[in-house]
Amino acid sequence: MAWDEGTQEHAGEVADYVRHLVIHLMDNLQRKASAYGGGGDKVAKKNIFLLNNFVYMEHCLGPDGGSLREEVEEEWEEEEEEEEEEEEVSLDQNWFGAMLKQQIFQTKENYLNTYWKPMGELFRREIDLNLLKYQNEKTKLLTLESGRLLKARFGKFNELLEGVHKTHRFVLVFDERSRKELRGRCKEVIGGYMAFFKKYSVFQFSKKNQEEYLRYPPIIADAMIDELFVGRD
Repeated sequence: MAWDEGTQEHAGEVADYVRHLVIHLMDNLQRKASAYGGGGDKVAKKNIFLLNNFVYMEHCLGPDGGSLREEVEEEWEEEEEEEEEEEEVSLDQNWFGAMLKQQIFQTKENYLNTYWKPMGELFRREIDLNLLKYQNEKTKLLTLESGRLLKARFGKFNELLEGVHKTHRFVLVFDERSRKELRGRCKEVIGGYMAFFKKYSVFQFSKKNQEEYLRYPPIIADAMIDELFVGRD
């Protein structure tokens, strides 16, 4: 990577040089992430790849950073041996913090919007109870038309949840705090499912397959989310 020596000599602050390195690094990460393409689970892999790297940068290049920050410091110090006072390299500055937090936030949102928002949308609107009619009052079995309203919601949710759980268990989020936070956001996005399940699961909407449609009560759905992002079965 080229660095203009004149800029380096007159930068005034080490952070100017480090900023150049960081922006270049982030550009490289975006190019690598684009190799995953789009569609299917590639969107998950792309955004989790970026999330892992952005969080790593946040850990390493902040004031308490580790090896990556030390490498940057050493590179600068070798070129500035004549400096009387060692300037502290810290990227805990407004521009860096805001940029990195926005990247981390947007990466999570891209993932959630692709896989979890479609699930959450299923429960944004309640089903009008006046539309639920019984075949007869004794059995409390809904009419076919009424039953289809509930089958469609529960069936689609089951399909989407199973698809995500099947593959995203193997997508690894390295940082434990980020992993827990992302799981929490997944639960928030589908938060309406608990109320929906409680309200409508009491209706007999399928004569033969009721239990199949209700196989993922909220407590099971939460447990499935807690199995995500571990990188193994």
